[in-house]
Amino acid sequence: MWRTSANGHWTCDGSLPGDRCHRPMKLEHTFTVAQDADDVFAFFADIPAVASCMPGADAVEGLGEDRYSGRLSVRLGPMTYAFAGEAKVTADARTRTGSIEGTGIDERGRGRATATVTYRLTATDDGTRVEIGSDIALAGLVAQFGRTGIVKDVSDRLIGRFAACVAARLGGEAPGEGPSELRPLPLIASSLRDAAVRRAKGIAGRDGSDDAMEDRGS
Repeated sequence: MWRTSANGHWTCDGSLPGDRCHRPMKLEHTFTVAQDADDVFAFFADIPAVASCMPGADAVEGLGEDRYSGRLSVRLGPMTYAFAGEAKVTADARTRTGSIEGTGIDERGRGRATATVTYRLTATDDGTRVEIGSDIALAGLVAQFGRTGIVKDVSDRLIGRFAACVAARLGGEAPGEGPSELRPLPLIASSLRDAAVRRAKGIAGRDGSDDAMEDRGS
């Protein structure tokens, strides 16, 4: 599994059964919430509130000293991975920034996920711009889903749902009831379809260029 060494670099020690590790992924997302920046920051600093907007997250409890425990259920086809773990949270009201560093282990020992998530909030004319950066490392059987392209497409869609939930809660609306488990397979399937369409369009574009060159050459 991935660990951080003394110099802060990620290393894979292969300590989980059937272990495989993918290089940690860096993901970045930006969205805007039509609310005051201080209100958005107060929401982000409320970890149970944040968890309520994350599909599959439950059993979030404060452990003191800005540490929390929780559980994330992820359904992959007929199998459900339940990651239980802890996270360390920081928040700076002056700069409206914060971070969440957490590690979760599948309750059946089939994998581990480690993530560091940072956020920065900036007041704008439209409300608040939210910038989120994520460093994610997967190990064990679940690492087979660590292909960067798929994870990015899936995370894009999940961030969209998260942003809509945050906007609804801060706007005093009741957000739609989310699934009790995170179900990425439909999102993965959609991502693969989108990738296939993009690839087909690219091939068609190249074929069209080749035909045009042949016409000019004749």
